[in-house]
Amino acid sequence: MRKKAVVLLALDNPFTDPVFEGQLMGKHGPPAGTPPALPFAIHHENLAVSGIHQIQNANLAAMARDKVWTSCTIILPLRSKGGSGSPVRPVAIGAPGQS
Repeated sequence: MRKKAVVLLALDNPFTDPVFEGQLMGKHGPPAGTPPALPFAIHHENLAVSGIHQIQNANLAAMARDKVWTSCTIILPLRSKGGSGSPVRPVAIGAPGQS
């Protein structure tokens, strides 16, 4: 994605990385092949290495239904100092595309 100048990845699921049931509560380890001490390697690669911001739990159904594949998106996060994340209100403006 870095080569395509992607700046934002929005998913309608809660995690960028695969997460086993119980992993967040320490009852299961990360998937095989995950780098040591980096259980969310894809999230790290996207944000810290490639500069790609991420939104999880986005409601993308209406955009998919209207075939909006590209949009200008405005992100309105909470104003907080020192935070590592925030609930946001994304506003996307795009024109329906062709299949």
